[in-house]
Amino acid sequence: ERQPLTDKNKTDPGNLGKSLDPVYQSVNPCPHRVCRRNHKFPKHMVDEAEFISCSKKTRWKLPLSFTDISGEYLTNCPVDYSLLRNPFSNKPEELNPEEEEKLWQFLGIVRPTADELPNQSTENPFYTTSVPPLHSKRELKRLRQAERQNKLEKWYNLPKPDVTEEDRDDLEVIRLRRALAVETHVRRSDTKTKYFQHGVVVDDPGSFYDRVPRKQRGRTIVDELLSNAELMKQQRKRYARLQRATAEKRAAMHRQKQQRLKRLKSKTGKKQSTILVPE
Repeated sequence: ERQPLTDKNKTDPGNLGKSLDPVYQSVNPCPHRVCRRNHKFPKHMVDEAEFISCSKKTRWKLPLSFTDISGEYLTNCPVDYSLLRNPFSNKPEELNPEEEEKLWQFLGIVRPTADELPNQSTENPFYTTSVPPLHSKRELKRLRQAERQNKLEKWYNLPKPDVTEEDRDDLEVIRLRRALAVETHVRRSDTKTKYFQHGVVVDDPGSFYDRVPRKQRGRTIVDELLSNAELMKQQRKRYARLQRATAEKRAAMHRQKQQRLKRLKSKTGKKQSTILVPE
């Protein structure tokens, strides 16, 4: 109830001076609204609002069902709140098997089925994959040796390639690359290298006109060289020139041989003159 503020109740310790308005003072103030009773208000207060706001600070409290859960857990919890157990509920603790399986799935835990539990002889798949098998020292040494043979230590542990017939042809072309481009200077090939790795050349937009079109690209280097008509034309001319030079050299050697045989025959055809010495 509200009563007008007079000199008598102004110093009343029951009110404690916590009135919401300088004219009225509440004995039991309502936290939400203050209703106007059938009091005789002064004239300057008749036109005021029906409700007077409350200035008393009240702190919001969690409901009873939320008292066992913190706000941080509610925001970071991956499990639906409906599946959590409420300690203040009167429901039985036994859960439905479907709801229990759903709860384990939300937590990300794989539980074995009821059929696998009685059979103790079956192996646990998680244990077999996570724990390595036990090997003897000799077997471990043999495994390390096989790993060293299959990997290149100075080549960033790349695997050793299996050389095929096509790879041998490509390596031979690379070794004889000085014969393909006579006019350009090419570094001498190193015949000591044993290992190689295949790579892919990625064309950039700047080398659009210098790149090899996809239709002219072959599966191997030899295929690309055979499909290049201009290069093959040059190689045919060069091969014919080398064949002529070889034929001329062979003919010159044949002429020299014939001349040598002719000289030997002319020397053996002459009769040796005998001189008689008197006694």
